[in-house]
Amino acid sequence: MLLKLAAVLKALPGRLFQVAGHTDNTGVADQNWSLSVQRALTVVRFLINKGALDGEWLSAGGYASYQPVATNDEKDGRAQNRRVEFLLVPNLEQLLKM
Repeated sequence: MLLKLAAVLKALPGRLFQVAGHTDNTGVADQNWSLSVQRALTVVRFLINKGALDGEWLSAGGYASYQPVATNDEKDGRAQNRRVEFLLVPNLEQLLKM
């Protein structure tokens, strides 16, 4: 799946993307911050090393458990919250021209 995504991102040269890592709310909060960043970095490294993406296009961020997409009260919800997302970083120069 990530290789397919890399092919799509290559078709958008010059665009910047952030890989955002997330966790559920179990465990220690400080460790969840580190885990979410490591989750994002793993994907960024894969896209650079295996997907041949330019590292200048990518950044990694960690959001720990603070942006859940599902309830953390159930196993399935916690599994959904352990994820990465791809965010398009806006080009501020283009926005200022609007």
